[in-house]
Amino acid sequence: MIEEEKRRKRNETQRRYYKRNREKILEKSREQGREYYRKYPERIRENRRRGYKRNRERILKTKRRTYQKLRRQVLGMMGNKCVVCGFNDFRALQIDHISGGGRKELKKLTPGGVYRKIRDNPHLIGIEYQLLCANHNQIKKHERNNFY
Repeated sequence: MIEEEKRRKRNETQRRYYKRNREKILEKSREQGREYYRKYPERIRENRRRGYKRNRERILKTKRRTYQKLRRQVLGMMGNKCVVCGFNDFRALQIDHISGGGRKELKKLTPGGVYRKIRDNPHLIGIEYQLLCANHNQIKKHERNNFY
């Protein structure tokens, strides 16, 4: 009984100390992490490589799921249909840059970058971006002579 009471008091004291010094403790921990990374960068890279190899399928599955969720969210914000013909099969809907320049923007951004940009700036819908089916997007490219 006495040991349990001592343990409880010690735990309570530690909790109070942590609450009072939380920022200092976290900063010290961050600094130790930075120092470790500076000392052993190759070890950390190797651990990350091993972790990726071990969990590759799960990581890729999560990335695909996240990308598809983001894509569906943005397509929903844009109306889920082609602005020209009303086609609504999400598999063939594409985001069109109204004034062109899509290829340049895609080179700058990461995969899904355009979707994140539209999600975070919905006022750009109808000004810079529109939703077209694959057919109308190709027709627009040919009409503008906008080939690769």
